[in-house]
Amino acid sequence: GGQRGGKRDGPTILRAAGEHDLLVIGAGVLGGMLIEQHKEKYPDAAVIAETRTTDKHAALTAKGAICRITEDSPIGLQPNVVFCAAPGANPDYPGEVKLALKRWSGVGKFVFTSSGGVFLEEDGQKVNEQSVVSDSARAKKLLDCELAVVEGGGTVVRLAGLYTLDRGAHNYWCKVGSVDSRPDGLIGLLSYEDAAGSVLSVLSCEKEKVKGEIFLISDGMEQSREQLCEAALSTSFYKDSTMPSFTRIDGPIGKRYDTSKATSVLGWKPRYESFKRFCELNKDT
Repeated sequence: GGQRGGKRDGPTILRAAGEHDLLVIGAGVLGGMLIEQHKEKYPDAAVIAETRTTDKHAALTAKGAICRITEDSPIGLQPNVVFCAAPGANPDYPGEVKLALKRWSGVGKFVFTSSGGVFLEEDGQKVNEQSVVSDSARAKKLLDCELAVVEGGGTVVRLAGLYTLDRGAHNYWCKVGSVDSRPDGLIGLLSYEDAAGSVLSVLSCEKEKVKGEIFLISDGMEQSREQLCEAALSTSFYKDSTMPSFTRIDGPIGKRYDTSKATSVLGWKPRYESFKRFCELNKDT
């Protein structure tokens, strides 16, 4: 695209929007996997991947996406929008989400990926969509976004701790040697692939069932920090790593996730029933 008024022209899409066309804002690991799964299910749909930089564009183009950066000139309203940009890089995260809502035509779905970290529970009890939330600054930032999305008729998915073989808490712990936490603290988990699948389930669901709703998404098999590291260390990928020492015997236990709403409304189930099973399947990766 050429330059116009200091903005780079984004890609031109010369066709009427299809009902499954999708804009993914913040197409990182999760967004990339969603694009792959969406293309498989809806091969004729146009998928626009929006990122802050062009670093991932070659990989995203290879998945079939039309790529643009945040700075590109505006495009028309999109029937389906997924906002999965990480909060870290955004000084005004709720503001970004509200701007994203204005780019949605309202025809299909708007999905915001939030976190199970918004809950107050840390004594090992179960949480569901109605459970008490924390008033920490990090939680408040996400809850402000959730409120805007729910009020705007979109859908929120609260995701458990995301992982791939080489991304996630286990990766850090197996490298760091010593961890200032208790070994038996529970961690709720979800593979990036299953997280993407849960978003696709929302996009594929009848609108009336998901409009203004929150869904809790986890594999439902919480594991302790120690179990996580044991599972990771059983793979060839971590053959040179060692079990860290967990230096606390007190502190929060964590929480368990009740994902029955996602199962019954969306018909969603994780492909990987647990992190341990994921590691068994990727033992020699």
